[in-house]
Order: sequence, then structure tokens, then C-alpha cells
Amino acid sequence: MRWIAGFILLWAQSASAQIFDVVINHGRVMDPESGLDAPRHLGLRNGVIERISDQPLVGKTTIDARGLVVAPGFINLHWHGTQPRSNYYEAMDGVTATFELEIGVADVDRWYEEREGRMPVHYGVAIGHTPVRMAVMGDTGEFLPAGDAARRGASAGELARIQQQVEQGLRRGAVGVGFGLAYTPLASHWKSCRPSGWRRDTAPPRSSIFEAPRARAARIVSKACWR
Repeated sequence: MRWIAGFILLWAQSASAQIFDVVINHGRVMDPESGLDAPRHLGLRNGVIERISDQPLVGKTTIDARGLVVAPGFINLHWHGTQPRSNYYEAMDGVTATFELEIGVADVDRWYEEREGRMPVHYGVAIGHTPVRMAVMGDTGEFLPAGDAARRGASAGELARIQQQVEQGLRRGAVGVGFGLAYTPLASHWKSCRPSGWRRDTAPPRSSIFEAPRARAARIVSKACWR
């Protein structure tokens, strides 16, 4: 009789182990890392995917994803709609991380403080060469330069201040340096100073994310073609 009781206990434990917290059935599962792109069924326990099956699974909560794509979160690296409302639309498109990396901002601390606890997805911003340049040169433009920052090269003193503020932004949590290259005097003379063999529409090389903030900021701002 003991072996019967033991068998029943093992069977019950095994059956219980196959009941997931959440099951997503019948979805088209796409995983860029493994190359999977096929109808599959996912079993989640404690928020972790524990099983990917070609047969429907059983869960306490079941989601029928028939006709839908099930995939890891998408990352949007070029998104200017960085207010919470805009990012709810991003989330509905499957985006789980969104970043403003083209133009960026001049005040990284303020940008993060305004969004703390309000964003439905992961988010980040670049310290922006263009907005920093505008702030240093007293440009009256709002999002893009409309005065001196768009029409003349920066002086040595202004370059030093731009470098300092870019470095500070990198230290304060910026995920990179944003360059609105088409909106500064750079656009008019980049052709003459770019390396030979580069296409006209090719942007200059970005600095390495592995450099120390000071070295990275200095190398970015001091390039003659980037003034």
C-alpha cells in the first residue's frame, strides 16, 4: 500500500508541476537570438518562461495569442515622443525600452526626474551635443537651434563648456551622446573634412561607450569637424 501512496503522491506532484502560473498558447513565437519563428506555447512560472512547447499548455491563467506575435521586448533607439502618454503607445506595439538618442537633452538629471515613476517601459536619453551647444551659445531655439548655434562655429571657450557639460551628462546617467549633425554648422563643412572614402550621407564615427566620460567627451567635442 505504501508504494501505491507514493505513486499517487509522485503523480500529483508531476501533474502540479505542469500547471504554470501563466500560459500563452497559440502565439507566433519569434526569438531573434535563436532564430525561432513558429507557432508555440509558453509556460511561465514566477514571471520566468520555463517551457516552450509545440503543444498547448495548462496554466492558472491562460492567454490565447492566436494571430498575434509573442516576442522579447523591442527596443526603440530613435523615439522623440518621450512623455509617458507616448510610451503607452510604444508599449502597445511591443516596445519595452525606448531611448531618445538622436538629439538628446542638455539637462539629464531634470529629464529623468520628470519621468521617474511615470513611464510604462524602460527608457533612457543621450546627453545631446545640439541642446548643450544651444545652451552654451545662448541659442533661442526650442527643440533645434535657430540662432548662433546653427550659424557659427563655437569659440574655444564655448567648446570647453560644451565638453564639460557633455562629460557631466555622461556621468549623470546619459546612455550616450546624441548628435543632431544636420542642425549645426557641421553639416556645411563635414564633406570637406570627413575621411576619404566615406559616403556623403555617412555620419562621423561615434566614440566608444567603453571610454571614460572625460576622455569620451573631450574626443567628441574637440574634433574639428564636430565644432
